[in-house]
Amino acid sequence: MEDFGAPRNVIDEDALMTPETVTQFGRPPYRIDLLNAIDGVSFSKVWKGATTVSIGPQTIRVIGLADLRANKTATDRPKDAEDARKLLARKPRKNR
Repeated sequence: MEDFGAPRNVIDEDALMTPETVTQFGRPPYRIDLLNAIDGVSFSKVWKGATTVSIGPQTIRVIGLADLRANKTATDRPKDAEDARKLLARKPRKNR
């Protein structure tokens, strides 16, 4: 995580494994939130539907569009409802 600018003292492996804990680093609009659970989808479903992206020399897995849509529609937050509306208009990318 240090390659992405996360200070060592921010990434706590125990916290990442604690249900409903969010680890954040960076500042908006470039803040990164590490979530260990999200509404509307299971880890195994997200893992199967994940896509890969390259950020500099790093290749990382990110949630796929279908699962992100499911997550956004499963929450009660107005911002997520707006995000879901925008995501429904997007076409899925092919996994790499």
